[in-house]
Amino acid sequence: MRRIVLLGLLALALPTATLANTINRADFSVLGTSRSSPPLQPFHAPWTLTLNGLTNGHSDTIRLDIMSLTGCGTPNTECRFTGDVTASGPGISGTFSDTLSGSIHRGANTVPPHDRVSAVRITSLVATFAENNLILPGSHLTLSNIVICTDTHGSTGPCLNGHGHIPGQILSGHATLDATEIPEPGTLGLLGTGLIGLAGMARRRLALWT
Repeated sequence: MRRIVLLGLLALALPTATLANTINRADFSVLGTSRSSPPLQPFHAPWTLTLNGLTNGHSDTIRLDIMSLTGCGTPNTECRFTGDVTASGPGISGTFSDTLSGSIHRGANTVPPHDRVSAVRITSLVATFAENNLILPGSHLTLSNIVICTDTHGSTGPCLNGHGHIPGQILSGHATLDATEIPEPGTLGLLGTGLIGLAGMARRRLALWT
């Protein structure tokens, strides 16, 4: 009886462990090593935001490639976008990638001499992933208060080298990726095999008792 129980638990352990790795979540404050490309023309597609941050002390990376973008030409506007996202790091299960669409609320620019750097802001970005067979509904990506160093002041601009920042550097912000992947068919098949095996062993044991 003990052997049957152990075999049953083993049959379930592998698929259960695989299913436990389906939650991909990163929730971090953006580090100063993050970048926007191209550095001097944000809010123009194609546009890439590479966000580096910490999740529970571990470094994660979210790369957002915005492929289409309309209506973000001026500050204090809201616009729509579509693109791709890739995320990896210890705080994320493996490497996550998918397509998404959403809205960006562009905030006011910060301009010298009142501020130390010339910068543009993403007050908020809210995106949902495309409907497909890879992730569950409700998965999303959100960004808030992303401040990107830019420069329009020639060789003396505060975002150039020698002034502590460079164009395209993301100075601050917060990002949250929350996506639940649907297990691959092979994983579900393995789980089913484990359940069938366990049921068969229990049935055999019951037959021995009768």
